[in-house]
Amino acid sequence: KGVGGIGRGVGRLFSGKPAHAATTGTRIKGGQPNWIGDLIYLSATLLGSFFFLKFTLNQLDPNKAASKQAAQRKKEIKQRLGRSVQTNTYEDVIACDVINPDHLTVSFDKIGGLNVIKERLYELVILPLRRPDLFARGNLLKPVKGVLLYGPPGTGKTMLAKAIAKESNACFINVRAATLQSKWFG
Repeated sequence: KGVGGIGRGVGRLFSGKPAHAATTGTRIKGGQPNWIGDLIYLSATLLGSFFFLKFTLNQLDPNKAASKQAAQRKKEIKQRLGRSVQTNTYEDVIACDVINPDHLTVSFDKIGGLNVIKERLYELVILPLRRPDLFARGNLLKPVKGVLLYGPPGTGKTMLAKAIAKESNACFINVRAATLQSKWFG
């Protein structure tokens, strides 16, 4: 009797009926199947599976903290520019490295030494940004298109770049090689 009871239960499960119909029997009076009940059961199961997968994938996201920080940076940029900015995921990661000049604490006054280099940078970069009218005429007085800071680590290249951004009221983008060559973005 025990084996026969198990066999009948298994036979119900593989009878071609929905799983809950095999165990509870969803027939209405007169032998008509309950399609509405089956549809509601299937919809609830799919909806529950969807939310479970969404929650699980959200917890496994390696860029979760960075995306929150990127959303905050987008709000700051939107407020500063006065308009909305559309970006993709890669641009969101780069946006986390953009520093508003109001948040920079480094200025030329706080950098000790390097007086000759600070003077040259002021003349080459900051003065054309502050007074473009002085450099508007002639080919000889055109402002430079860029400055290359090179040298061994720890000599103040990044600090000088931050000071230039602070003095000229420009955004500072601290791009790291790991950001450019991420396994997530290529």
